[in-house]
Amino acid sequence: MSSDPNTESHVLEKGVLGLRYLAAQSIGNIAPLGAVLFALIGSIQYAYGSFPLAILIAMIVSIFWVNIPYQFSKKLAGAGGFYHYTSEALGPTYGFVTAWLYIMYYFFFIAVGGLNVFGLMVPTLLSLIGAQTPWWIPPVLGPVLLIIAAIPPLLGIRPSLKYVFVGAMLEIAFLIGISIYLIPHGINTPLVFTPALSPTGFSGVLLGSIYGFTAIGGIASVVYLGEEAKRPIHEIRRVLILSYILAAVVFVLTAYAITVAWGPTQMASAVNMGIPLAGLAMKYLGVAGLAVLTALAINSVLVVTVDAYLATSRLFYALGRDGMLPRSFMKLNRRKSPYIALLSLLIGSLIISELLYAVFGAIGAVTFMFLMAGVSSLIAHMMGGVALPAFFRKIRSLNWLYHVVLPVIFIGSGIAIGYSLFVPFVFPVYLSPVLIVIWVLAALYIALRVKRRKGSAWKDMGKAPVREELQS
Repeated sequence: MSSDPNTESHVLEKGVLGLRYLAAQSIGNIAPLGAVLFALIGSIQYAYGSFPLAILIAMIVSIFWVNIPYQFSKKLAGAGGFYHYTSEALGPTYGFVTAWLYIMYYFFFIAVGGLNVFGLMVPTLLSLIGAQTPWWIPPVLGPVLLIIAAIPPLLGIRPSLKYVFVGAMLEIAFLIGISIYLIPHGINTPLVFTPALSPTGFSGVLLGSIYGFTAIGGIASVVYLGEEAKRPIHEIRRVLILSYILAAVVFVLTAYAITVAWGPTQMASAVNMGIPLAGLAMKYLGVAGLAVLTALAINSVLVVTVDAYLATSRLFYALGRDGMLPRSFMKLNRRKSPYIALLSLLIGSLIISELLYAVFGAIGAVTFMFLMAGVSSLIAHMMGGVALPAFFRKIRSLNWLYHVVLPVIFIGSGIAIGYSLFVPFVFPVYLSPVLIVIWVLAALYIALRVKRRKGSAWKDMGKAPVREELQS
């Protein structure tokens, strides 16, 4: 097969995704119900009764972060997303390191899916009816879920996103409904919006906010569909704003409902329970409510995993097309899906999931994987914040508020959150920045090798294929 990136077998399907499909990608990658059930468990573990404050801080910080892809998407679009943005601003090495961090994020984000269901949810649900989970369930059935989720992306992007859209809307409706029901049954108090209920004070709240940031971070996955969107320069930024508002409202509302319904001073038992929303559903809605929650939760994990495969395979595709990674990553099947990239994501995620389960067990592995995803994405987003003013200065269109002040606020907030990784100094939290440093060094090594091979062509690497001036 030819390795020419311009041959039909290597070109993504153009102009096939309208606003609804782009919104499906963005909202589906949040996985609202899955995030509440699984990703935010880590937040409760550190913030306890200040859980709603941790989520509120994460949502506020995210305002300044959403501004970054929003501003870039006014000018550039492509399958590489942030790889294109940061390469155009500060060069291919910087762009590749940013992309490499997003790859780390998505590997851990995909890997955690099977353990969410079979390592956390199934044992929790069985314990509610007095049964135990056989030891083989998480390591055997967890990988099966990841394999099933890889099938829709191989069948094409439009069918995948139709499924994602319906699933995400059902999750949001359920979360809003159950939150409105739970709040009147709880102990409503403004203390949940202070650090007083966190065992380690504000440090615990900040560490808990990393998980909230991980939960909402998926909305930017829409930027990787820039070559398949009908009007990417116009519609991607609209989707970012709409998705952010919807996710922020749902997450803060649900965090508050869970905390007041469980009891702000009793949140240690919520951590021990595993999935507190499942316990609340059983208590207030009975077996029927628990059954609905279970069905939607399994579907939520499938939805977000499908969505993550779609986004990351496009990033791999862009890197393969540029020669930053093996060119086999840009190979497409007859449904125009980057199948080599998808299979590589599947295999890598399975290895991570099984290895961490063997080391930490289900709860420890899930918490650590979400932490790794959160920290790697936070650093990558901060790198985007550094690149934003550089890019707009380069094109002589710098706005001090949107391109300098807001990114600086976000970067400062990210540094404050990062401080909580070391204070207090606890295992395995401090492992995440160590592993990320090793990962970044690997990226620099790869970039140096490619730069030597490319020679004078290096300066053109990472250029976005869709630009504002080309749009009608």
